Amino acid sequence: MENLVFLATIIIIMVGLRVPYAIGKFNSYIVRVAAFLAAEDPVTHTTNGARLGMTTSELTQLAAFLTLWTDAFLLHNDPKTKTKVTRVTVLTIIKNFRIFFSPILNRINASANCTNEDRTELNIAIRKPYSKKKVKIKDKVYEIAIQLGGGEIEIMCRTTKDSKRGKINPDADGWFIAYDVVDPKMDNPDLHPKVKKVAPESPDECFNSSSHTRAKDVLDVGAENIGRELVYFVKWYNHRNPALSGPYGPAKTIIIL
Repeated sequence: MENLVFLATIIIIMVGLRVPYAIGKFNSYIVRVAAFLAAEDPVTHTTNGARLGMTTSELTQLAAFLTLWTDAFLLHNDPKTKTKVTRVTVLTIIKNFRIFFSPILNRINASANCTNEDRTELNIAIRKPYSKKKVKIKDKVYEIAIQLGGGEIEIMCRTTKDSKRGKINPDADGWFIAYDVVDPKMDNPDLHPKVKKVAPESPDECFNSSSHTRAKDVLDVGAENIGRELVYFVKWYNHRNPALSGPYGPAKTIIIL
């Protein structure tokens, strides 16, 4: 019980350090983070938020929080309009933002796409390149893709081909997927920068990727891509030491429903 209390305390401290409580520091944080996650790559036109696994809905919510905060902070920061009510308002926004954003930060921190530069911008502690798992993974993933509809696909990874349950390889701490949405009949590729006309032949050619720590997890490729193809490659992954990760399996293709 004492260990659980200690662990919970550490998690609370980590989250608190990531998202500041102080009004002035929070203002600097939300302005910087919102701008960073909304910034697009000049080549792929993918936002930093999307690259780090945030959904379109989450990015929209983040922008709404920034607008709500900006209006409330201007009132509270002006001595002429500052009252106890404005203080309660800004503190409530900070509390609600932390509830919204803390799970996203945890997810980003676990993402293989998250670099030390990203962690610096988001106020996430930089990881040490250490892993208890020292074995180079040789096995491939036996995965099953289950269509959930609306552009969502459940990927279940298994250690054996005949297994009916998902299970992480004992030498891994998760799995990694490289994927692209493909539409061979697309007339104007410039209008759909995130969709490819030609399927990738290797995982290195894929625009998109994400890492997962659960044997069964949902991949959201967007309802706007229903009817298009999803081409993907999966491998066992070691988050702490990616060099020990397993080999990719062959390319798989499914129609997005």
